[in-house]
Amino acid sequence: MIKETTLTQTYSSVGQTIRGAIKQIKKRELAFSLDAKIAANSS
Repeated sequence: MIKETTLTQTYSSVGQTIRGAIKQIKKRELAFSLDAKIAANSS
């Protein structure tokens, strides 16, 4: 019983970490594409 709860907690924390990493990657991709558009427009 105790092992199951710790496993669930571990899985949920890993899921949160992965979700956070995906959010960071998406933010970077958005910023990069915006920078690329600005650079293309200015040149």
